Amino acid sequence: MIASRRRVDFRAAPRLAGLVAILALSACAAVPQPAARGAEASDAAAVACVRVGADGAVTGAFLVTSSGDRDSDRRLIEMIRRLRWPPARDGEAWRGTWFPMPVGLGDARLPEAPAACAPPLEA
Repeated sequence: MIASRRRVDFRAAPRLAGLVAILALSACAAVPQPAARGAEASDAAAVACVRVGADGAVTGAFLVTSSGDRDSDRRLIEMIRRLRWPPARDGEAWRGTWFPMPVGLGDARLPEAPAACAPPLEA
């Protein structure tokens, strides 16, 4: 067997760590409250930027992309704020940081989320 002498570029490690954090976050089970169906519910999807605290509660959320309907956007944000993750464990560095999350109501197709998102600018 011939050994390869490839050089490893460790400058990509922070990006890899961010990707691992996002993948780990998406594997964490958030428990949404059941969404109401009926006259008020409609098919809508958007991408939100979300921040989760150590206790598992959503501490911040805003839409990066709109569903196109103001009432649907309001319902999506309300749904996100009711989500709960399990309490943080040691080493969960993603808690308290902003991350993108596709969200939807009904049968809407979820949009693709960007790799990262930033908090809203303070006025």
